[in-house]
Amino acid sequence: MNTASYPHGSPKIGIYPTRRPIKKYNDGITWKRAAHEKFGTRLITTSSVDFYRSDIRETLKQLLLDAGVPLQERTDTELYSMVLPEGSKQEKAFIRLIATFVTLLKSSCRSLKDVLKQTDEANDRRSEFVVKKHFPSVYERYAEALRSGGQIDFYGCHLAGDRTLPGNASCVV
Repeated sequence: MNTASYPHGSPKIGIYPTRRPIKKYNDGITWKRAAHEKFGTRLITTSSVDFYRSDIRETLKQLLLDAGVPLQERTDTELYSMVLPEGSKQEKAFIRLIATFVTLLKSSCRSLKDVLKQTDEANDRRSEFVVKKHFPSVYERYAEALRSGGQIDFYGCHLAGDRTLPGNASCVV
């Protein structure tokens, strides 16, 4: 049995495809449905709601199991090495991205809690998901590596100096 998954817009949460005109998007959906009907295959569909609720993985897994598709789940370590092979350009770019995020976080005198609050107030679910699910573990490992080595980074040093200023002085970078 052939299966496929295509995301759709959702009036439930007000999300519609924005990367291309709606007509072209809907024409694509119509074509996919017709192709599956013609060849007698089952079209498995997901929606933007699944992404919005951050349960796309479980939803898709259940849809595939219901369709009789055998699954071979990967561990987080296997997935990581598939996406960011050790020593690859992608891994180096990811490390630079995390380092940039840490630098911007510290240089703006903000905490991870501040960023999460901002994403929540902005109703920015995608950023909230990334910051909540992926960044804390990396950030904590970074901070622990510094602590265990008795070290601080440049912005940690800068902020420590700011904390020793008298009166109502504040962090200015």
